[in-house]
Amino acid sequence: MNHFNFLTKSILLILWIWMIPMLILAQSSAEYSSYGFNFVNDSYNDGLGGWQGTEIGNTLNLNIYKQNDTINDYALEMKAQNQTVQISYDDTGYMDLNPCSFVINLRLNLTQYTGNQDRFSFKLNTGEKLIDIQFQNDGIYYLDDNNNTSLITIAPVANEWFTYTISLEDCSAIGSLMIENDDAKTFPLSFQNDSSMPSIELSTSTNSNTEFKAEIDHLFIYSNPTKWWLGPSVPYGDESDFIGTTGDRQHFLNLPNGERIGINENAGGYVTYTQLTPTGTNLDPFPKFGSGGTKTLRGYFHSNDYNPVQPGTSSTTGGHLVTVNDLTNKLEIEPFPLHLYSNSGIGENTPLVFPTGDVMTYDSSTNDIDIYDEFGLDLRHEIITELDFNSTLENVSENGGISIVKHQAEWEFIRHPCQVLQYHEPLANPRYELNDTPHSDSDMGEMRHKFEFRMNKDLGYEWVLWLENGEWQSMELTEIGQKRTFNTLDVTTIPLENRFMVFSTSNSLTDPNAIAWYYPESDYNAASTVQKNRTNKSIVSQEDRRFRMQIISDWRKTNWCRMNLYIFNKGLLAPNHGDPNEYESFRMEAYQLFGTPEEIWTQIQGGISTAVIEQAKQPKINIYPNPTRGIVHIQLNGLVVETLILVDNLGNDLTNKVKYISKDKEKMVLDLEQLPVGTYHLVLNEQIVEKVQRK
Repeated sequence: MNHFNFLTKSILLILWIWMIPMLILAQSSAEYSSYGFNFVNDSYNDGLGGWQGTEIGNTLNLNIYKQNDTINDYALEMKAQNQTVQISYDDTGYMDLNPCSFVINLRLNLTQYTGNQDRFSFKLNTGEKLIDIQFQNDGIYYLDDNNNTSLITIAPVANEWFTYTISLEDCSAIGSLMIENDDAKTFPLSFQNDSSMPSIELSTSTNSNTEFKAEIDHLFIYSNPTKWWLGPSVPYGDESDFIGTTGDRQHFLNLPNGERIGINENAGGYVTYTQLTPTGTNLDPFPKFGSGGTKTLRGYFHSNDYNPVQPGTSSTTGGHLVTVNDLTNKLEIEPFPLHLYSNSGIGENTPLVFPTGDVMTYDSSTNDIDIYDEFGLDLRHEIITELDFNSTLENVSENGGISIVKHQAEWEFIRHPCQVLQYHEPLANPRYELNDTPHSDSDMGEMRHKFEFRMNKDLGYEWVLWLENGEWQSMELTEIGQKRTFNTLDVTTIPLENRFMVFSTSNSLTDPNAIAWYYPESDYNAASTVQKNRTNKSIVSQEDRRFRMQIISDWRKTNWCRMNLYIFNKGLLAPNHGDPNEYESFRMEAYQLFGTPEEIWTQIQGGISTAVIEQAKQPKINIYPNPTRGIVHIQLNGLVVETLILVDNLGNDLTNKVKYISKDKEKMVLDLEQLPVGTYHLVLNEQIVEKVQRK
């Protein structure tokens, strides 16, 4: 049913037809990785999972202790006495470390020097370079590109913690060592070429009978992203004047009854434009992060602060630039790495610097409010997570029916744990057993996945409707924080009427402005956890770890309400479990339905076909010159023009300002000199839409 007036429909057709794909810098998975080791020792982990060494289990030589009551504040003691104590970690192929672009953070304390050969060594093979740093009682040394042991600087002070930052930008560059983020203590390093398989080695040695001890608070290795673009928003072609797009790179999904959804390349496919019938855009005029529609994940086991988000930093200041494929009736967001929402317990001591020189800082930017002194990093590195994300939005409306969008999303636990290790300690949430696999702090447990859609309350979206025992119920949201919730523990047995909830501008069952989330018990959802082959992404096995579904509609803040669909699953195993050629991911799909509450319920009862409708093919006409200073020629190519309307980007009808110079079966010539400079849209026969620019 078409509830859209002609003028608004014309504008939507205009926006759709003129979206031209742009060539952008692609994001893909496995472009970088991050290692993270903070040697946690709790009831779920021995602290050295994955590490090899003859002394593992011998607390006289290797011991993990908690430094204080701070969450995750552990340290590894490596104690040598007239011997060498060594542990190593071999990359078995799944971490995809960028071998020539990385930042290493090592927090180290050497408690005392006892003999002439006291030494702590850190060694990393990246696949292209060998990083070999030796902390000795007479200085800090490294193995240079001539295979010589070269002095870097004086020995570190005994019994004091220091953070050492080792970095390299590319294979042809000189690397550096920085101590405590001090430019005066930054030293050039010429690393040795080495094509050995990636591995890490830590060792403590002494020739003294007195114990020599090295304490490691944490070791993080951030691999510099090669395809992660950060920068301010830029216009998408000529569409920067569209209301509600904020000038970002926007892609639109056009629905048959006039509704429209726009996702943003600059923000990881974040929904920053929506058009509902017939009231117009339902978001704020300039939606930023937190004002649109998104998919997020939250790891409850690793405290609520582990919160990788789809958009990255912000839709208007930059973040993830993703590849969006415009397919027929479908927008496909290619896999890209997620980052933590950077206000959730993380603030680095250096700001996020864009290629343009613009700087993004937070109130906590000088404090580094997680417990790690990750000196030498900016936010770009610190908020890297282990997860890749991909998503699709697809028009699955049936001919003549209401508009329906199928959302699918997948979170792939594809990289070695780093961020989860900063939030490992269980609080109130359980750690589930998965496949009888022994757990470690690097696994994910109790993960909440969310599809969110936000509506502008100023446009009337304040009514929630639902079914209860076959009868419609409604509630008007009159106070901030007021909400309606469905909460079901057994996901597989949820009755159909509890799988959807409606938001509308009234409590009328025939109000055409309603929108709903619907969570089906589809094959895709029932096999929500999959094990995949790392090489070709094929599914090796699949299972169902879901244990709760929630739909919550509430009045969140001053002028917007939201409708959230939550699916909880028991967690994902880290990639260092089992076969290194496999990893786990969680996937989820849901439908958005647009229409009246009655139409939405009828559609859900009748089922939703996944066969998409085909866009009608339009005859091609030629317009020239375009842009024009006033006179424009329209070559009709056999088209018989019955009606012509001209509108601006705001939908204003300006047809009365168009003068006909000539008109016949072959061509029309129009005079647009009465129009100011700008972009206008010709609507021919209520279907064909062309853009004309007046310069």
